[in-house]
Amino acid sequence: MRQFTTSGWDPQLPQRITLGGDSEVSYVAMLRALQQSLPQTDPARRCRVLSLPTRLFYAAASPLLLQSPKAFEAVLRIGSDLSGFTPAHQLLMAKPQPFPVLPLL
Repeated sequence: MRQFTTSGWDPQLPQRITLGGDSEVSYVAMLRALQQSLPQTDPARRCRVLSLPTRLFYAAASPLLLQSPKAFEAVLRIGSDLSGFTPAHQLLMAKPQPFPVLPLL
């Protein structure tokens, strides 16, 4: 993977850049923020977000492992802590943007 700047290759940059959004939010907070940003007429605004104990959530999703290991891996990523990345605004030298960045579509 190559790293480029406006002037070309920069050997000072790492091979990979850990890049995240401008704010760290939990999965539930992310779902609620996305839900609230939808138009009032969107049926997804009426969906309820349920909080389940982690073990119960994984147990309920375990049949996916036999049916589709990729789908089960996606379920495991939901429970992963992916925080700790460099915020995008720091790398881009721009103002931080709130989540979600609108418009969604």
